[in-house]
Amino acid sequence: RAEHRGALTAVVAERCPFGDAAAASPALCAVDRGLVRGLLAGLCGQDPTGVPVVLSSRARGDDVCAALA
Repeated sequence: RAEHRGALTAVVAERCPFGDAAAASPALCAVDRGLVRGLLAGLCGQDPTGVPVVLSSRARGDDVCAALA
């Protein structure tokens, strides 16, 4: 889901598209972060390399996966 957090847009995933495999393979999280970075860049009208992303990750023990831009 998308959330507005002040001047930032957050994309929050309650469920990982890669399921339990992401916890065993951090590379899958990197793929997902790249996809989310591109999504946020498109939504915010920015170059993907210029989108600052702060990420929480279920694979790292957080409650949800979230990317902010």
